[in-house]
Amino acid sequence: MNTVSIYFFWSYHSASKGVFDFSTSGKDVQRVLDYAKEAGLYVIARPGPYVNGETNGGGFALWMSDGSGGQLRISDEEYYNDWLPWMQEIESILEKNQITKGGPVIIQQIVNELQETTHSANNTLVIYMEQIEAATRNAGIVVPFSSNEKVERDESWSTDYEDVGGGVNMYSLDSYPGGFSCTNPTTGFSVVRNYYQWFQNYSSSQPEFVPEFEGGYFTPWGGSFYDDCTAEHESQYADVRLN
Repeated sequence: MNTVSIYFFWSYHSASKGVFDFSTSGKDVQRVLDYAKEAGLYVIARPGPYVNGETNGGGFALWMSDGSGGQLRISDEEYYNDWLPWMQEIESILEKNQITKGGPVIIQQIVNELQETTHSANNTLVIYMEQIEAATRNAGIVVPFSSNEKVERDESWSTDYEDVGGGVNMYSLDSYPGGFSCTNPTTGFSVVRNYYQWFQNYSSSQPEFVPEFEGGYFTPWGGSFYDDCTAEHESQYADVRLN
């Protein structure tokens, strides 16, 4: 079976504080998970609370944009009180769809690209990770947790390296080794090949994987379109990536 990673946006499902919509057209999470199962796809669930940098506010509820949510992405009490209800609501759906219950969900990612820059049990980021993990387990999620290291910039959340808390079951690494440049298309053929050694250095006893690998292309306003960068999606490009 193939695997798909699905983001669940807090902002999309909670237009107002304390209000959640998982049933109207386009917001029916259960239907999406049913379709994944029907298609024979395993699901890596990514409910946040912060999901990525490619959507408005990283997926945070936009009603927090007035600053009422406290300091974001740390163990701030105001922030905690805002994200906890979201996680409880979305996890109540994901819990019923775990592979242990016949569903497609096999892994849950805990937040997105949170760098453990200080390895200390009292560090606010470590406490934050443990808060999210506790809330997720308390909701009945039993599948493994993963995170995603941001392009070999730090050594975050591995239980094999400076395990002071907040560690995940499956260490993982994002990588965009070739970049994507329409002005210099040969950049896509410069490939990082040290992944095995990186994993051995920081997660030798854990399962590991690369959840984001050269996927997609940003097209900013006024920028070049994907079709203009033909060298980046010729067959030779794919051969370099897969060998």
